[in-house]
Amino acid sequence: MLARNPSPPGTRLVTILQPYIPTYRYPLFEHLGRNLAAHGLELVVAHGGPRGALAARQDSVLGPWSQPLRCAGVSVGRLRLQARTSMRWARRSAVIVAELASTNLDTYLLALQRSTPLMLWGHGRAAVTKENPLDRSLEVWLARRAAHILCYTDSGRINLQKYGISQDRITVVRNSTDTRALSAEALSLTDTAVEKFRKERGVTSARAACFVGALHSSKRIDLVLDASRLVAEQLPDFQMIMAGDGPLRDEVEQRMSNQREIRLLPYADRRGLALIGRTSRLMLMPGRVGLIAADAMALGLPVITTDWPLHAPEREYLDVKFCDTVAQDPRQIADQLVRRLSDERWLKEAGDQARLAALNLSVENTSRRMAEAIVGIAEHAVLSAP
Repeated sequence: MLARNPSPPGTRLVTILQPYIPTYRYPLFEHLGRNLAAHGLELVVAHGGPRGALAARQDSVLGPWSQPLRCAGVSVGRLRLQARTSMRWARRSAVIVAELASTNLDTYLLALQRSTPLMLWGHGRAAVTKENPLDRSLEVWLARRAAHILCYTDSGRINLQKYGISQDRITVVRNSTDTRALSAEALSLTDTAVEKFRKERGVTSARAACFVGALHSSKRIDLVLDASRLVAEQLPDFQMIMAGDGPLRDEVEQRMSNQREIRLLPYADRRGLALIGRTSRLMLMPGRVGLIAADAMALGLPVITTDWPLHAPEREYLDVKFCDTVAQDPRQIADQLVRRLSDERWLKEAGDQARLAALNLSVENTSRRMAEAIVGIAEHAVLSAP
């Protein structure tokens, strides 16, 4: 890993701790860095590297604000705890921002020290995992000791308020990807570029659907494959474009020999995602829905999902005007796919509604909300200093 350039003496740092930097976070940190610089603050993103299933995604990047940290992990039963060399950055920073998670050992030390204000950011509630009473107690303890909390969505704020965290100590940042850049990328694609993509990837159907995300069990890849097979039996020209990487890639490749409707692509960057958006009529996400919701909306893709109980908070962005929710059953998913792919009027109207809703989501807005909260805490710390 490459380290950032050293800061001049006296520079006021804002350090954000991250397990690693995924590609989708790069635009957010770029905007946040500029917003903080306007207030005389320099952004540092202190991070480790992706491990296990995260490493399999192959989406790790670095930025000019990157600061590698030494990380160590220890397993306690089924729990994986992480420790990072973050205390030296806390001592050098005007504000330090850590994940609101119970599994980072250094966050407890940061919560106990009083020299640097600690802010937390995250879901604010159990979302992608089943709620554990111990995890809940630990995260509430951390939240009560934090100077401020940055929640992804309103559901996190509401949950934290149940445990006595006052609303004035919570900022809802509306977590987002770079929707404006993605939408612009899709609009800039020429018909020639789209046709070239279709030819290279073997996409011939005018009724293609897509799945975009990690090839991981949490995404219910089994339902994507089983439902696609059932749709192809009813719509012979149907194709399912799957873009992503992860531990289940071998399984998907094995199924492709018997399921000719599957088109498997690697991890999709912005241009790749835009091409998929221009080639597909809707998106299927039967398992965990997270920030891909914002991408689908920006591309004008209606979404079909399920009542999977472990969706990320960004599932809240998907309105019934452009998102159908069905049971976790391949037959019901397939029937809904056939119904929607055969309804040209719904596809257009739902796509328009998705694009309209996407106007309220952007990394520009997310970074602005984050910066306002961080600057407020930094200024308060200066005024409160003895």
